[in-house]
Order: sequence, then C-alpha cells, then structure tokens
Amino acid sequence: MYRRRRLIVLAVVFSLVVGLWSYGNASQSTSTTDTRSLDAVVVVVQPGDTLWSIATWLDPGADPRRLVDELSDLTGSTTLQPGQRLVIPANLLE
Repeated sequence: MYRRRRLIVLAVVFSLVVGLWSYGNASQSTSTTDTRSLDAVVVVVQPGDTLWSIATWLDPGADPRRLVDELSDLTGSTTLQPGQRLVIPANLLE
C-alpha cells in the first residue's frame, strides 16, 4: 500500500519537474517578439542570432535569402548586437 503511494507521488513529482523544464525551454526562443501594432513586428536580438536565423524564424516556410537582404537594408549592416531591437514592417513578412 505504501509502496504504491510512493510510486504515485514520485510519478506526479516527476511529471511536474518535466513539465516545468519543458515550459522553461519553450520560453527560451531564439528571439523574442512583441507586436507594437499590426504594422510591424519587433525582434529583440539574442546572443548568437544572425540575420539568417531571424529570417528563418520569422518566415519558416520561405527561402530566407530575400528576407535576409531586407533585414540587412533595414538595419544598415549585417552585424547584430544582443539587445538590439529590429522593427520589421509587416509587409516584409508577406
């Protein structure tokens, strides 16, 4: 009887730990975004981000080369700094 209770408690605790761990990993995405308006998307550059990774993340089904060129023109450089905010017009993502 006690053994069964211990196994149930252990299973519940294990499930909670795995759930919290997966939630924490899901919230650590490559870039963070917030929508200031429907006209633009704001991307905050994280360490290790590149124009290519941001373009792939923003439009995963498309060829990223066009968006990389647009982002490069938008930023005025191909170099990104962690914490840099990119305001990307929504029409670039269409």
